[in-house]
Amino acid sequence: MTLVLGRRIWSFWALTLVVMAAGMAFAGALVWGFPGPPVGPLLVFVGVPIALLVASRLWVGFGADGVIVPAVRGRNRIAASSVVSLAVVESRAPTVPPVPRLVPRLQMVDGSVRDLRVLTAYMFGPAARPAFDRAMQALAQALGKPVVG
Repeated sequence: MTLVLGRRIWSFWALTLVVMAAGMAFAGALVWGFPGPPVGPLLVFVGVPIALLVASRLWVGFGADGVIVPAVRGRNRIAASSVVSLAVVESRAPTVPPVPRLVPRLQMVDGSVRDLRVLTAYMFGPAARPAFDRAMQALAQALGKPVVG
């Protein structure tokens, strides 16, 4: 599932981590008073902030001037003028059973390609494809480039 909010596309991974953080908060609250090691406070005060911090970096920004993607340190900007088109590459995830996986790919002016791996979408259910397509259309419209594939 991919979510478009304003000028940002939140990845499947970010949404998964947010749900995981909610689960950790719930589990931490449940085991807070249990005897033994302080698992509850550890989950609430360490696990939840770490999950939310990582999730807060897993988005792609877009606009008429280009695309902003996560990098190891900070973010990288890809200028819209250096992008020829936006393609969607479909493959099978190495899972049992195999699940369709969609990876957005930017075709650059210099002939290279740049995969937006942070926006990789796994088609687990029927609602996943329309959400991914909306995100790709919003990205292509902002860049003023066509979606291929």
